[in-house]
Amino acid sequence: MILQFLNAKAKAIALFFFFLIYAETVLAGRVGTRAQFIVQSGNNRRGKQPVRVLPGTGSEMTPLRIEDLKRPVSVVSEGSEPSDQKEHVPEVEDIGGPGQPEMSSFSSVNAKNMVDLFSGDFSYNIPLLDVGGYPVNLAYRGGVGMDQEASWVGLGWNINPGTISRNLRGVPDDFNGTDSITKTTSIRPNQTVGVTGGADFELAALPILRLGGSLGVFKNTYKGIGVERSLNATLNSGSKAAGSLSGGLSITNNSQEGITISPSISVRLSSADGSSGSTGIGSFNIGTSYNSRTGLKGLQLGIGLQQYKAATKDQAASTESAGSISSSISFASPTTNPSITIPFTSEQYSFTAKVGLEMFVAHPNLSLTGYVSKQYIAEADKTTSLPAFGYLNAQAGARNRSALLDFNREKEIPYREKPAVPHIALPFYTYDAYSISGEGTGGMFRAYRGDIGFVYDHQMRTRDQSARGSIDVGVGNVVHGGFDINVTRAFTQNGPWLSQNIMAKSVDFRDNNGLFQASYFRNPGEKAINSKAFYDAIGGDDVVTTSLFQPFVSDPNMAATSFLTRYRNQRPVGQIALSRENAVKPERDKRTQVISYLNADEADKVGLARYIENYMVNTFPSAICAPPTTEDGNADGTGLLAEYYTNMDLEGTPWATQVDGYLEHSPPWALNGPLPGFPKVDQFSIRWTGRIKPPVSGKYQFYVASDDGVRIWINDSLLIDDWSIHGSQERSCEVNLVGGEFYRMRIEYFEYNEQAGIHIKWAKPGDGGWSPIPPQYLYKPAALSYTVGNYLTREKRVNNFRKPHHISEIDVLNADGRRYVYGL
Repeated sequence: MILQFLNAKAKAIALFFFFLIYAETVLAGRVGTRAQFIVQSGNNRRGKQPVRVLPGTGSEMTPLRIEDLKRPVSVVSEGSEPSDQKEHVPEVEDIGGPGQPEMSSFSSVNAKNMVDLFSGDFSYNIPLLDVGGYPVNLAYRGGVGMDQEASWVGLGWNINPGTISRNLRGVPDDFNGTDSITKTTSIRPNQTVGVTGGADFELAALPILRLGGSLGVFKNTYKGIGVERSLNATLNSGSKAAGSLSGGLSITNNSQEGITISPSISVRLSSADGSSGSTGIGSFNIGTSYNSRTGLKGLQLGIGLQQYKAATKDQAASTESAGSISSSISFASPTTNPSITIPFTSEQYSFTAKVGLEMFVAHPNLSLTGYVSKQYIAEADKTTSLPAFGYLNAQAGARNRSALLDFNREKEIPYREKPAVPHIALPFYTYDAYSISGEGTGGMFRAYRGDIGFVYDHQMRTRDQSARGSIDVGVGNVVHGGFDINVTRAFTQNGPWLSQNIMAKSVDFRDNNGLFQASYFRNPGEKAINSKAFYDAIGGDDVVTTSLFQPFVSDPNMAATSFLTRYRNQRPVGQIALSRENAVKPERDKRTQVISYLNADEADKVGLARYIENYMVNTFPSAICAPPTTEDGNADGTGLLAEYYTNMDLEGTPWATQVDGYLEHSPPWALNGPLPGFPKVDQFSIRWTGRIKPPVSGKYQFYVASDDGVRIWINDSLLIDDWSIHGSQERSCEVNLVGGEFYRMRIEYFEYNEQAGIHIKWAKPGDGGWSPIPPQYLYKPAALSYTVGNYLTREKRVNNFRKPHHISEIDVLNADGRRYVYGL
């Protein structure tokens, strides 16, 4: 019954709300005679612009000065005399930040639910106007909270013609390697400093028994002070019999790591056959290590068999190996994590001094060992800057070992070979997700690729600086001495698997070629079907893995072939060959909704709007409909922006900056320097940047004579490269330019010693010789934004934040022929 009443009175209700809005916005400004202060606000409080309305001035608003807010304001009523009473106007805190997104989201003009079925709040929308067939409506949502900010049309009200929302995941899709991601890591060094004293007894000539023990103290920067004690013994017997038996036992007690017991035993037997002259040797060893805190660390078993045969050749005896068999089994191997996240540098230094008695075969001795172990991040490794490649430009990063690709891993756990834990993390692409809203369109889309590709971690390497030295002196009835110096260099490195990886060459990322589209946007809801040839080439519905080749079980070399092993019901059912020809989609996906994009450089030239326009709030001058103008207009140029440096490498802050008209600088530089008061006459550098605007189209010749080095770029193309120390030399080049167009120009110059100077000239089409470039054709670098009148600011598509390759405009073409253009 209520719905029937609302439908019958829809026009009356709309008329009521129209008068309500009129009363709140227009009539409220004319009621009363007190001075009014209206604060205009948007979603960001930084955009507030107070204005002051004075009685008797009509509807005209004059900007409110800052001084008016800093002093008390007199309240004057119409028809009354000024009063001495003061009224304090409190300052509003600028908290910044965006408003609630749900209060500024798109609301369709066809929305007719006056009650939000989820929250119960009142909602309503009023059609305002039609722009080229596109409706624009004013929407209202009730349930205003204390934390909600007013939009540009009022609290709870909103006008939103539609947007594209981009949800960044991982690396932005449009990064192409010129963008970099910088990571700075700083941790406290992990350093251990210790001293250990030990006693040892050994039989030098007959290594039957060896006993030793040690006591040490150390300090770690993380764990503090600790004490360690150890006792070890080695027994060797039967060396003169059919074989030898040796055993060892080491016990170490560390106050921070616990007790570690490491026993080992080894047996070696030999047998000789006098009739054949062959000798067989068999060996067996077993060892383990147990810690009171971590348990059994490892168990190693080994068995070996060798056979030798003595032969006589040319009356000389020789021994030949007739064959050998060896095997080993390892249990409880430590786990490893294949990725390196921090490039540590390890340093380990130790020195041992041993002094003892040398009495016949006995050598009792005392030793003192000092050591330093340190793990830290070197200054050169604390900050790393890696080129980043998004999903749309993955083919550009596939050839860069240091590339940061747009992917992540799931379920990454440590890998262990024995006992086997055959698990590696699952990689997945982190493409961005886009959401469309607008009248007649909507949904989500993301980037897709027409190839398979392979991904990897960027190359990273740890460092090591280790050295060990020792000295040993024994005195008694005999004397022995010795010293030992060891230098160790070890590192860990990870990166892409390129060697012996045929599969990587078959499925690598591709560039656009002919009708092949490397990357594109598509709505996931599109019922696009892969071609049968491509579907069968990657295994169809079966699970597939890359077929690996390993010559032997214990061979460390392993190769990835170009074959895929198909699995069905957890069993291999065959192999299929994958090549560069069938590893791509031969046909483009069919789409009913075509989504394309322009980067900032393309949108700056052919976009629907070349500039991003920002209008002043509530400013509507008559010139707003005037034809658009450029920031330079038809004015002549004044020269290039020059930066003067007191070094030859163009580094640091320039000593002076000015605009240079004519690029003609003669040898007096060698006596006085490039500028009055310049601190150096040698070893300085200059960089000129700006734009050149040729008057006519055709082939231009540029000439430069310099002492010393010079480089010239036009539109980032290096035309002259003479960056070396030399006397006066001449260089020239040719380039085709279009008249009336702006071209970016950059000139770099450095002076080493003695003579100095640079002369740059050109020859226009039809000129008979060289002439200086007039300043009227040289302009300073283009401004990132400029103001048109006092109501509009135009921001360039390409600026310090938005690079030329960043996505700046997205076009959506529906099946019904409607085209929607969104700016980013």
